Amino acid sequence: MLDNDLSNCRFIEAYKNLDIDYQLDTSLDEKSPSFLLLANRNSNWTFILNKAFSSNYCFVAVGFKHLCYRQGLIQNLRKLGYSVRPISSKL
Repeated sequence: MLDNDLSNCRFIEAYKNLDIDYQLDTSLDEKSPSFLLLANRNSNWTFILNKAFSSNYCFVAVGFKHLCYRQGLIQNLRKLGYSVRPISSKL
């Protein structure tokens, strides 16, 4: 049962402090089941996002794993010349 107590959740604290290891220098294993889901979808999304960014201001929110690894959206967008940075959730 979930009690909604996140006080001991290290990931949530790392996220709040913008201290997450996205493993941007690590490649996904092409034999892993995640490869097809993440790498191919990220490649498709990168194309769509690049097109959208060329004519609109956009805010993009995606699941955490789509940001990670060399095949992630962060690295894909950086390869196209975009500046990608986290935005603090602290007010």
